Amino acid sequence: MKKIYILTTVLCSISLMIYGQGETDALRFSQLDMRGTARYMSMAGAFGALGGDITTLSQNPAGIGVYRSSEIVTTFGFDNFSNNVSASGGKVNSSDFRFAFNNIGAIGTINTGNNSGLVNFNFGFAYNRLKTFNRNYRAKFDNLQTSLTNYIANRTGGIPEQDLILTDNYDPYNSVSWLPVLAYESSLISPLPVGENGNQQYFGLFNGPNTIGYYPEDPDSKGYADLYVREKGRIDEYSLNLGGNISNKVYFGLGVGIVDIDYTQKTEYIENITNPEYTGNGIAQKNGDINLANYLQTRGTGFNFKLGLIARLTDFWRLGFAFHTPTVYTMRDEYWASVNNSAILEQSNPGEADSPFIPIYRTTPDDHVYYTDYKYNSPWRIMASTAFIIGKKGIVSFDYEYTGYNKMKMSDEDGVALYGDYGYTVNDLIREDFKAGHTFKIGGEYRLTPQLSLRAGYANQLSPVKATILDMNTEVITAGTQPMYNLNRSTQYFTAGAGYRFGQVYIDLAYINKLHKEDVFPYSPTFIGDKADLPSVAKLTGHTNSLMLTLGYKF
Repeated sequence: MKKIYILTTVLCSISLMIYGQGETDALRFSQLDMRGTARYMSMAGAFGALGGDITTLSQNPAGIGVYRSSEIVTTFGFDNFSNNVSASGGKVNSSDFRFAFNNIGAIGTINTGNNSGLVNFNFGFAYNRLKTFNRNYRAKFDNLQTSLTNYIANRTGGIPEQDLILTDNYDPYNSVSWLPVLAYESSLISPLPVGENGNQQYFGLFNGPNTIGYYPEDPDSKGYADLYVREKGRIDEYSLNLGGNISNKVYFGLGVGIVDIDYTQKTEYIENITNPEYTGNGIAQKNGDINLANYLQTRGTGFNFKLGLIARLTDFWRLGFAFHTPTVYTMRDEYWASVNNSAILEQSNPGEADSPFIPIYRTTPDDHVYYTDYKYNSPWRIMASTAFIIGKKGIVSFDYEYTGYNKMKMSDEDGVALYGDYGYTVNDLIREDFKAGHTFKIGGEYRLTPQLSLRAGYANQLSPVKATILDMNTEVITAGTQPMYNLNRSTQYFTAGAGYRFGQVYIDLAYINKLHKEDVFPYSPTFIGDKADLPSVAKLTGHTNSLMLTLGYKF
């Protein structure tokens, strides 16, 4: 009997409202930018032992005690973002240009008239932008060695097939993880026969020579992929500080900060696979296009406390110290996800010869955006600094910051630790995959005339991500339906600026070049026995060139 093949077009569209919180989400909201006044930024933020700048309300609150007069100040400017993403499919460049409003605030000074003891008592309020998330980028992957579908198949192993079937009684809060459900319902994964141990396994669409999570046939799959990421948002802090000056030798400060997070992420991961694997109903796909889209909006409000000291040891030498408690946030995530699987199939025994096309269509409701409420504690921070005052001409300042990234915590509304997908607690993953962060800053200022000063600085933020994660020796458990994640490798700042004083008014200008490097993973590596499925990884290099202007008035 002659075998007849009929090309069939399949469109599977599944839209579900699924998300969760993971370790990489915690890291995203804890790594802050170096932002503040133009003077602060032009010296790379090395101000912990100097004070006398409105930005110190968010850094070392003892800086408020250095003020001898009241002040009103604001900072604004422009950010030019550019991203270069290099992957197996080549390099892709993107850029964006935005207005930036860094801060506004006021300091009030009460002089006691004493020459010793409490010389003056100060209070201040400031708004400071701590971070901006604005960026768009794309990564292109050629010559795939595995697929998102194989990753999902590997992660779904052990889950009974009936638990993946979406019904009217499906409970998204008590049933299995959403990503396997999306993949199963859209035919991205298919079940293998249950083994003697009763353990259900699955296979994906890609069958390569080094791939796991596939049906045991001759490896001949090929493919390419594109990842699109769009992010926007900010982290802002509103600070209220009190401080004072004791005998012109010791300066102290206490502060409370109200922090606001607003973040939106839209991602789209598209794979094209040639000669994909057999689906569970015996249909062979000749090629397949899959599309996983995720939308996430995170909003949160938190509070923290800060305390700081500055000691004037001599006329030319100062030391500074500050401690920040964790910021305790109340968070809400709103999310939506969809999978589209468009494939050309060839089927044996097609039936009626005059009906060459067999349409298959699956869908679930896509008219809702769901939400999750939870709590998040950012890492605590310790800052130590020293500064040298060189006559009336120069300043050289050094800052060091220790950040306990491995101490971040996530919990539900009742304070119970969050369980991520596959039985892990998010807090356990944070402790296992992250380490403490270290930031080093150096800044200098030289006064050319009593009115004109020149400044420069450098800062280096070391990555808190452990090498085993960066080198893909350990799986990263992501949240909900979002398999992609970013891991920071390094962040550096190169800064310069100038300031001019005339009477009670001053103007400062700063140029900041931020160089940021990170790895972009479309999904995590997976490990089964002595075998590993390693995804293609993109290298992202980001440059942010900023020009900031500060206007201040002393009275």
